[in-house]
Amino acid sequence: MTTILVVDDERTIVETIVELLTWDGHTALSAENGARALDVLGQSRPDVVLLDFMMPVKDGIQTLREIRERPEYAGLRVILMTAAPMSIPANAPRYDALLVKPFTVDRLRLAIEKVLGPDP
Repeated sequence: MTTILVVDDERTIVETIVELLTWDGHTALSAENGARALDVLGQSRPDVVLLDFMMPVKDGIQTLREIRERPEYAGLRVILMTAAPMSIPANAPRYDALLVKPFTVDRLRLAIEKVLGPDP
C-alpha cells in the first residue's frame, strides 16, 4: 500500500485530497506546513509527498531543500503543488512532478502515477 503525505496550509484542500487518496486505496498523512511535514517525515516513511509551494512557517521550497539535503530521504518522491508556477525559482531543488492548482482529480492521479509508476 502506498503512503502519501499531503502538505498544504489550506485545510479544505488537505481534507479533499486525503479523502480522495483514501478512496483510491492509499494511506494518507497530512501536515499544515513544511515544519510539521518534516516532523511527520521523521515519524513515518511515505512513498510520496504532495507539497504546496506557498505556505507559512516553512514554505515548499524551504521544505524541499531540507528533504533533499537529508540522505535518509534520498529516494523520496515529491510532487510540488502551486497556483503560481512562474514563481518557482529556477534554482529550486529537484521535485518529481508539478501539479498546478486548481487541478482535477484526474491530474492528481496522473501525477501520482507518474512518480510511482502505473501499479504502486
